[in-house]
Amino acid sequence: MHLAALGALKVILILFLDHGGNPNIANGREETSFHCVCQRPDSPEKRAELLSVMLNWKGPEIDGEVEEILVNHVDSDGYSLEIFENVYFLV
Repeated sequence: MHLAALGALKVILILFLDHGGNPNIANGREETSFHCVCQRPDSPEKRAELLSVMLNWKGPEIDGEVEEILVNHVDSDGYSLEIFENVYFLV
């Protein structure tokens, strides 16, 4: 999912999300696929399109609770969505 996010492969990203992929899973640098989308050098519109897909994700219901995307997860460099918003003007 990280590579799909980095490559702006929207169709593949949707395929992962629709078939049990979890965008909250972090890599060795504690980056989620959400971080990967935020780091793309594209136009803000392209990032917003990919982020919209991810923000609408809902995980499976377990014990009456549904997992949602963790927008405040901090990677090993100390970056979270809040920092990306300020640096890259994502929203």
